[in-house]
Amino acid sequence: MPSARKSKLRAFVSKRLNPIAATCFGLGVILGITGLYLNQQDVLQANAEAARTYQSSPVLPPTTAPTESPDPTPEATPGLVAAESQALFIGDSFTEGFGTTTPSEEGFARVLSRARNWDAVVDGMGSTGFTSGSGMDDADGNEYRARIAEHADNADLDPAVVVLQGGLDDPSALSVPTINAISATVEAATAAWPHARIVVIGPVAPYPASETLLEGTAVTRTGATVADAEFIDPAPWFTPENSEGYDAGDGYHLTTDGHAFLAEKVNEALVSSGI
Repeated sequence: MPSARKSKLRAFVSKRLNPIAATCFGLGVILGITGLYLNQQDVLQANAEAARTYQSSPVLPPTTAPTESPDPTPEATPGLVAAESQALFIGDSFTEGFGTTTPSEEGFARVLSRARNWDAVVDGMGSTGFTSGSGMDDADGNEYRARIAEHADNADLDPAVVVLQGGLDDPSALSVPTINAISATVEAATAAWPHARIVVIGPVAPYPASETLLEGTAVTRTGATVADAEFIDPAPWFTPENSEGYDAGDGYHLTTDGHAFLAEKVNEALVSSGI
């Protein structure tokens, strides 16, 4: 069962944003989250579009005619992550496989890896997240960025894809620190494995809990998109029609069939994105 939402907001704003930018960005997040209750889909789309424009001013075109660039080589053209590639999954109890009959075999990360024939390292730990370390006051050091640092020390690990799944146990309201933590985590993964495709999967739950994930989804989407990671929102996949058979009994976790369904839908999203 996921831990209770942390009600106490971090008392600091990350140094990644200067005071003026943090204030402006925080106001934007607050307004965006408030708008979720007025028009959910429009606000989520606006978050993504706003994040994609978070970049430096465009460079003016050269005054002289540019030389023609050679056609890109196959190695320079992104494509589907090949079979037998290494894949690293870091996440919460969903990545762990909680709720299935055999978590070490039937969690969505392992089902997905078998379907793609990936050599997977699955690091799932309940009640953790981009900011949550699972201990008292999140002091256990199991948040995703710390676990990335541990895996980066493994010289035998060079993943072609890194999947960061979570957000259910992270603060969502008034969450500039959470957004900063998400983007910093993505950037840590990129720095550790520069050639890897980075994917963030937002909060997951069967219906009706999936209807309560709007704030957390908006925050996770914004942090991921600012850091240029692929974002997948699984909440809409769980509906009144299918969730009764996917609910593990606590209203939040998934059964073995639910994990198989999640793996199938995530794979479809990855293929659609060319991963």
